[in-house]
Amino acid sequence: MKNIISLLLLSAILLSLSSCADGEEYTEGLSAMKIEDGECVVSVGSAKGLEEIIIPKKIDGSRVVALDKRGFAFLDTLKSVSVPEGVYFIGDEAFLFCYALESVALPDGITHIGERAFESCNKLRTLKLSRGLERIEQKTFYHCYALSEVSLPDGLVYIGRSAFGGCSSLTEIVIPHSVKLIDEYAFAGTAITEIYIPEGTRLLRYVFNGCDDLKRITYGGTQEQWEAMMRDNEYGYEDTSYEDVEIIFER
Repeated sequence: MKNIISLLLLSAILLSLSSCADGEEYTEGLSAMKIEDGECVVSVGSAKGLEEIIIPKKIDGSRVVALDKRGFAFLDTLKSVSVPEGVYFIGDEAFLFCYALESVALPDGITHIGERAFESCNKLRTLKLSRGLERIEQKTFYHCYALSEVSLPDGLVYIGRSAFGGCSSLTEIVIPHSVKLIDEYAFAGTAITEIYIPEGTRLLRYVFNGCDDLKRITYGGTQEQWEAMMRDNEYGYEDTSYEDVEIIFER
């Protein structure tokens, strides 16, 4: 009798696993808001208090394409998140103040990451951003103190105000040639020691404010172009970020 009950329980578990999100492993209790064309936006729902969240490709037959605004914010136990292929949109403040978050697996198709999406994720160390991403918005990675390695994709055109501000473990970063504008305080308070700025990239004021370790900037353009860019930024308070920095010109 016990053997029969055990077999029935095992069969039920197997049936449950095979019928859930096409057999993929995922976290139960997530909340989905359906939008048009069989797609949905997901948030944490009742799946709070966990260390790991695995988001499925589908919930109740609808494809997961976006993470909701503040959808996973303030989860102070969350250490790891896996985002599936098919998701292209991460809302504002999606993981705001997830202090314990160490690992985020993002798919290649992400085209939008909202403002303050990962702000104060203090233990997040590395992150690879997908090629479709064109903008890093305001304070996206603000005060991610442990962040030491970020891969910026070709095709990125804008790095927002304070996007990496206060990332005090960030010692180096490669700016793609596609970047047209780096906004104020984008890398303020980082530990960057040297950096290459492509000729076609414009810096606004205070991009490297408080970067005491910054010793060298290599600029892809001419000295005249650099000085013209600095003059364009001369309004309000003077930007003294470059006083002790060696500027090398490629042309």
